[in-house]
Amino acid sequence: MPEHITRKYLAYGDPLSNFYDQHYYLTQIMGYCSSGRLGQIHKTWKTISNEEFNKLEHKSYFGLDFGWSESPMALCEVKVHSGKSYARQLIYERNLQLLELAVKLVQLGITSNDLIIADSAEPLTINKLRNGWSRDELPSNYADLYPQLLQGFYILPAHKGPGSIQSGIDRVKQYECYLTDDSSDWWNEYVNYTWARDKNGNATDTPMDDFNHLFDAHRYVILAKGKYY
Repeated sequence: MPEHITRKYLAYGDPLSNFYDQHYYLTQIMGYCSSGRLGQIHKTWKTISNEEFNKLEHKSYFGLDFGWSESPMALCEVKVHSGKSYARQLIYERNLQLLELAVKLVQLGITSNDLIIADSAEPLTINKLRNGWSRDELPSNYADLYPQLLQGFYILPAHKGPGSIQSGIDRVKQYECYLTDDSSDWWNEYVNYTWARDKNGNATDTPMDDFNHLFDAHRYVILAKGKYY
């Protein structure tokens, strides 16, 4: 394992580190069993290496949850097959502008043949990514460096409706889920994404609106099965 990744993993167990998360360190780094935090939404996900993920011959689909300043832009790659979901984090970044996002999509090798399912709350953003940019809109040399920007991307809005978050979580729980071991931001969401609590501190049936960005992106892909693919 690369030294910088080893240092980051160990930082989760260091109380003086900005990455400190004892629960994540004990369960995901050290491998100790856990009954889960109070109200933790997902508890049974398993790890898979990037090498194992890359060897899977199933088609990849991409989930995108928009975020600009306070919330991170979250992109995940998902492969679904026989009741199993295999996923990895690709982007988790704040203050990312739309053109910067599009360039990152190109650099990740995402083409017009790859389906991206995005947060339907931003139709104008989806339309721009779908229609692409003209040469005049791009900085010098961008059109030559990233010709995909002129073509746009195959991006569709996620299916949403009343109770879609709850139903989406229920649908995800029907799958045996695997997440690459280096998806560190997603594993951090995993142990911190919980049901909201009532005034007495008891977990409710409403998820908290935090630590959910990659989970939302993943849910878009799962809910699109049978509709978009």
